Amino acid sequence: MPRDSAEMPFLDHLEELRWRIIWSLVAIMVGSVIGFLVVVQLNVIGVLERPIQELLPDRKLVFTSPTTPFFVSLKLGVAVGLLLALPVLIYQAWAFLSPALKQNERRYVVPGAVGGIVLFAAGVGMAYFLALPVGLRFLLTFQAESLAPIITIDEYLKFATGVILAFGVLFQLPVVLVVLGLLGIVTPASLGKYRRHAIVILAVLSALLSPADPGTMLMLLMPLVLLYELSIWLTRVAITARTSAPRRADRSRHDEAVRAGARAVCGLRGQLRATLAVRFGSGGGSAAGFGPPRLRAPARPADPRSTAQRSACRHRFGGRGLHARRRCGRAT
Repeated sequence: MPRDSAEMPFLDHLEELRWRIIWSLVAIMVGSVIGFLVVVQLNVIGVLERPIQELLPDRKLVFTSPTTPFFVSLKLGVAVGLLLALPVLIYQAWAFLSPALKQNERRYVVPGAVGGIVLFAAGVGMAYFLALPVGLRFLLTFQAESLAPIITIDEYLKFATGVILAFGVLFQLPVVLVVLGLLGIVTPASLGKYRRHAIVILAVLSALLSPADPGTMLMLLMPLVLLYELSIWLTRVAITARTSAPRRADRSRHDEAVRAGARAVCGLRGQLRATLAVRFGSGGGSAAGFGPPRLRAPARPADPRSTAQRSACRHRFGGRGLHARRRCGRAT
């Protein structure tokens, strides 16, 4: 199974995808078995029913079928198994998709994955510790003087799972908007321009995905508005970083070309010096620079007069003036 080259035939890609899927299913199966044991041994059902325990008459959920406890534990075991197998699933997906990504695209994957996991965990935590207690208290105390609640375990888990997943998925808003910004579908300017429209859409989603009480809706809407504002800033930063990276690369290539040209000029200058030194002699003035060689002035003929005669001549013509030097010559 070739894995090293990104250029593979289509059938080889299918073969590799098949093995990735097989290993992912094996990881899910192993994780589900371990998750079922964890649910049974660590009382995961008791942890999940904690937000509603204080609102129940005997502090326990009920069931209406003899198979309900087993199948509920089995479903929770599969859910825990998916969480345990999540690192393997992420690795298999990354190993299959990474050869098709460019180098500048790969550096956005790890921060995006980490940010998505952190935001999902934050949404789940907010739903479990804040939204579920407030929403359940509002719903179970509504018409409490006339009605008595009988909450089954499967109906409660369905309700709680929907609320928790809604919070976790909607908290992925910054990741989605940053990806759309990098793809060029949205821009920070357009996100800021249509801010009011986005708040209305987020309010509608909060009302549909949260319980019926306004408190839970506001608990979901307020973080989403803050995450929307954070998304505008993150999109601006990501787009700026993506556009500035090619500029820095072009600038570095330009600087390298300038340095290479300077080294070439220095090499040609040295060769020219060596050539001129060989041609005109090492003492020639042109060997130290550029241009034609400098011509030396012809040597003056020797003056047959002695120093004493030239001194007497200069004394007669006025000493050391210009006229005396011209008539009598220079003293040695």
